[in-house]
Amino acid sequence: MAYIELITVLALLQFLYFGILVGRARTRYGVKAPAVSGDATFERYYRVQANTLELLVLFLPALWMASSHIAPLWIVALGAVYLVGALSI
Repeated sequence: MAYIELITVLALLQFLYFGILVGRARTRYGVKAPAVSGDATFERYYRVQANTLELLVLFLPALWMASSHIAPLWIVALGAVYLVGALSI
């Protein structure tokens, strides 16, 4: 079960990291908050963060529910695939 918690924490840290990147992109490309459009590169950063948030809403509950019905190591492996896949966006 500790591995499920690790995947959960890593997913949340990944989302936090994407938020930091969006903040840096706002400064770099001159997009003032609360605007979410402007420079095309900034919009890409923002969409990655928004898409990650949309997926987290489904991913985290599914991760925990599946770990109670299926061998947790299989679920951890699938969670790791999610984390690597989100980084390749």
